[in-house]
Amino acid sequence: MVSTLDDLSNDSPNIGARCVLHAFGEGNTRSQRAFFQDLCLGAGYVLDGAYLEANFGAFNTALESAMITGHSEGFAEFLADAVHRK
Repeated sequence: MVSTLDDLSNDSPNIGARCVLHAFGEGNTRSQRAFFQDLCLGAGYVLDGAYLEANFGAFNTALESAMITGHSEGFAEFLADAVHRK
């Protein structure tokens, strides 16, 4: 279970699998963003929408890499700047 930002980062190998299993894994960014927002909220964090908008290309690149390779370190690094404690 993800309950802290460290847990989210430590759980990063599983984030790629979550993307693949997610119903809109082939590219519905709004659904994926909502999915990660809910994941963060459940762990006591807020996903910074303004940061995502300002860095939309980096978000998509990191997320696609996680989906394709199953390695989510880059996505976890991106999220570290986009996620803040509630």
